[in-house]
Formats: sequence, C-alpha cells, structure tokens
Amino acid sequence: MIKRLLNDQVMYARTFFAYGNQPMSAGQVTLPEGGTLPLIPSDDNKRTWQNTPTIADFSTTLPEVGMFDFTVTNEDIEHTVSDVLVFNDLGFPTIDSLGNNGGIVQVEWQEVAAAEGYLVRMVDENYESVFIGQLLNTNYTTYQIASDSGVWSKAPVAGETYMVEVHAFVFEEGATNQNYLYNADEIAIASRDIVW
Repeated sequence: MIKRLLNDQVMYARTFFAYGNQPMSAGQVTLPEGGTLPLIPSDDNKRTWQNTPTIADFSTTLPEVGMFDFTVTNEDIEHTVSDVLVFNDLGFPTIDSLGNNGGIVQVEWQEVAAAEGYLVRMVDENYESVFIGQLLNTNYTTYQIASDSGVWSKAPVAGETYMVEVHAFVFEEGATNQNYLYNADEIAIASRDIVW
C-alpha cells in the first residue's frame, strides 16, 4: 500500500510485484474485491513482474486490503502464491529542508515513528524516475542526491522542476536484510518540488 500527500490531500494506491528466480511469461493478481489486474515485466530478464500506480491512480479512498492471489506462468506451468495486505497507517515523513547547491540536492526530514527504512527518489513532471537512492536505515534523516550517489535514470535539465520524494517503509514480518525490498508492506511518501 502506498500513501502519499498530493496537493495537501492524503491519497492511496496499491502496487504489486511478483518475483521469480527464473523468467516468467505471464502474471496477474486477483484482488480481494474481485477481478484481476495484469502484471507486466519490469525488466528484460522477466524475473520481476509488476503493476505500479501512476499519479492518476491515487485516490482519497483507501483501497481494499485482504488476501491477494498472485499467479505467474513459467515454462507453461502456473504458480499461485497468496499474500495478505494489512494497513497500519504509517505516518508521513515531514521534509524539513530541501535545497539545490550546484547540482547537489540536500534533503532533510523528520523521523517517522514505526518506519523501518527510508528511500529518496526524484521524478520529473511525467512522474518518471530521474534518480533513486539506496534504502537507508532509520538512523538517517538526511540524504544528498549527487552524481556519485544512487542510480540516475536520466540527466536532469537546468531550469526544470522535479519532485523529490522521501519514502518511509514498513516491511512484512519475517523480512530479512537479504529480502526486505521484496517484502515492503507499506510506504508513506512526502514530496516537494525543486528547480534544478
């Protein structure tokens, strides 16, 4: 479940991922309220399939939680795994400061009670990823977006406006240091705009 502030409104959306150790040829998720959503490959090796929200998919209505069935196909064999989604209403990070000093963006935020990790991301006006940082433990409440940090999807353009997001995470019970990103249970996102 993703919760974010958009135009001072709390908005929600669900995101779905299926991971495999072999390439998959198809994927879908069956929703607790009925119906299915297709999963699409997120990379060329087709080991990760997803259905992620766009900004337009976020709503002020909390989506239904409960049992989700993930069905993927590998070598003409269907595999189904069930997962239960719960919602604990993780608090938002509060961004205290955000500044750009010659292409180095410094962002600082307040600690979020119950958060188990943070991530900083920057997106363009089309909500396409420009930069994504590494997952940070809860000792961090500051981060620098710089040429030598994180992963850049595209180069920012001087004078353009970008959205810097701070994601707070809660992971599913039983997640380990090796698989926590595969087991994100809840994400709360705060964001602010910055001119490059």
